[in-house]
Amino acid sequence: MLRVGLDDAAGLHRRFATVLAANPFCSVVPYGLGFDVDPDRVRGAKTYFACEWADIATGLLGGRLADELSLDGVEGFELLAASARADRQRSRWLLELSFELPADARGVRAKAYLAPSNVAPSEAEGHDTVLRLAAQLGLDYRPYEELVDAIRPDGLTSERPCSLMIGLSASGRGASLEVYLFDPCRA
Repeated sequence: MLRVGLDDAAGLHRRFATVLAANPFCSVVPYGLGFDVDPDRVRGAKTYFACEWADIATGLLGGRLADELSLDGVEGFELLAASARADRQRSRWLLELSFELPADARGVRAKAYLAPSNVAPSEAEGHDTVLRLAAQLGLDYRPYEELVDAIRPDGLTSERPCSLMIGLSASGRGASLEVYLFDPCRA
């Protein structure tokens, strides 16, 4: 990040890695780095972390990191973790985290994700999980259902394994639900 002029973003990344790894009972693995690139400059970076324990990660995101970054909607991270399938809720490596870091370090967004295998055993149950989580967050579920109708007009079935990944984002503008809808049967 430093080599492309993202000094502030690099500092934030180091800060997040330090805060997330500060608990001796929770391993954190930084595993990815992406860049937002405009035609004339690098606009920002995205950093990705796998966290061993969801409750520790959500506690950190809902505590001092949220205060430092003026994040609104962080209470949704606990709801996201609690929406994981029952047999996975206390599993290690349940959540992955990412941070969108603009070049000017304003408008940071924190995100947490549940992989499809942690959401539900089937697509239909995953769909129900998304609807429940949207209701708990007070979000309108209709855009999600329109997405499903457009991408999967044949519907989501109980015969296929879950192909839905769920993400929750917190920023200065509040929380947003993110759904990654895969169709493993189509090319």
